Amino acid sequence: MVKNLYIFSIGRLFRKHNNVYFKSKDGNKKALKIESLSSIYIMNKVSFTYNALKLLLDRNISIHFFYESKKKGISYYLGSLLPRKKFPSGIMTIKQVQHYLDEGKRCEIALELIDATRYNMIKAIEKYNNVQKEIELLKNFNPRSKFIESYRIKKNKNIGNVLRGIEGEIWDIFYTAIGKILKRYTFDKRTKRPPKNEINCLISFLNTLLYTHVLSEINKTHLDPTISFLHEPRSVRYSLALDFSENFKPIITFRTLIWLVNQDVIKDNHFVKGLEGILLNEKGKKIVIEHFEKRMDRTVKIKGYGRKSIRSFIRKQAYALEKAILEESKFKAFRFMQ
Repeated sequence: MVKNLYIFSIGRLFRKHNNVYFKSKDGNKKALKIESLSSIYIMNKVSFTYNALKLLLDRNISIHFFYESKKKGISYYLGSLLPRKKFPSGIMTIKQVQHYLDEGKRCEIALELIDATRYNMIKAIEKYNNVQKEIELLKNFNPRSKFIESYRIKKNKNIGNVLRGIEGEIWDIFYTAIGKILKRYTFDKRTKRPPKNEINCLISFLNTLLYTHVLSEINKTHLDPTISFLHEPRSVRYSLALDFSENFKPIITFRTLIWLVNQDVIKDNHFVKGLEGILLNEKGKKIVIEHFEKRMDRTVKIKGYGRKSIRSFIRKQAYALEKAILEESKFKAFRFMQ
């Protein structure tokens, strides 16, 4: 089974024979076992030799970089170094762009992602008795009807703004439910860049882990990660990874969050408060990563696909979109059965 590697120590990655080793600042050396690696997460100052970097990219291993300022309480996702696509497809890129430019096709894909997100939100919170009001609101929310209504009455008929507004409505309902479910800490609204409290800090960190994983999986397909449908394509971000993260967030980010908080796994001493925001310390990050990875490996059921790990379904959803675009068929985003 492939795994992700998280490096928290200052050190150096170098190649020896046909493997890559990490040597920490205190002199400890360890082989990475690259045959079982999917991605490497660099959480501290790490240098690379050219040969080590070449071997990692040749083995299709993505590298994601993070930076934090403990003084300010700000944590950044710096960016990713992705392997070149082994099987690039010009036809796929052309078709993907055409679907983005065609408002009807773009809306169909985006609204399907929103509706799958709504469905997965219900699945994530349906066992909690104190959020029945929010569950009913989500059940009665029809993204397609909302889109038709919003698009007709808005003077500025920017498709992206209308779609994101509809998505924002379901997230507002869901956030209200999360605030009721959590037994510790206050959560009344979403804040980021930087997060202002413990819950927002956890959400931001978990969402970034999910985003980078989704990005790695998209890069293994023919899809271009910069051409999206729900989020607007912009520079300095892979917006298709943002699209795909949406319907997985309720099941991955928020189920992990609820477990960490309500089971008293994450505690006050796992956070660091700075001048501008709050972030997790190293121990806190390791705890969150451990439970995030367990959640990703959890076996779930999706209609038509049987039971598999959540991790495997992310790439399968990318393949489903790729097939729908190439065959001009209807895209079905993943909805979890449990």
